[in-house]
Amino acid sequence: MIIAIDEILKAGKTGVRTPVLAAAVGIYLPLELEVPIFIGGLLAYIAERRLTAGIGSFKPSKEEVERLTRRGMLFAAGLITGEALVGVLIAIPIVATGRDDVFALPKALQFGGWLGLLMLAGLAAWMFKVGTTADAGTGGAAPEPQPLRR
Repeated sequence: MIIAIDEILKAGKTGVRTPVLAAAVGIYLPLELEVPIFIGGLLAYIAERRLTAGIGSFKPSKEEVERLTRRGMLFAAGLITGEALVGVLIAIPIVATGRDDVFALPKALQFGGWLGLLMLAGLAAWMFKVGTTADAGTGGAAPEPQPLRR
């Protein structure tokens, strides 16, 4: 049904489309995973808009925008991979002890969800900076390779 609606919108040349993959992911994944995915997509949209508009005196070319976008995606992929690896490492002591509270903090040190939300906001800001900032000193372009010296 969603594909049919998308094809009708495509044929009508309205400029509006129904993202089939996004709808499928929305049906498949639970809400607590959909919200971070939505925020990540929104962050990517804002970063790309900022890049195409230019940042201060830095007006990136289409190729530079593409490179910086890939850089942001690579950073995000690294965070996802790191989360998966840390999840496996955390599972080892949980399985070894048979207790799921191995890493639980004492009540006096529990700060609730606000600390996690603050860390998530900091991580989002860091990801935005990585995806929109050119390499220092290169004007956004990759540095020229230097010959090997002995």
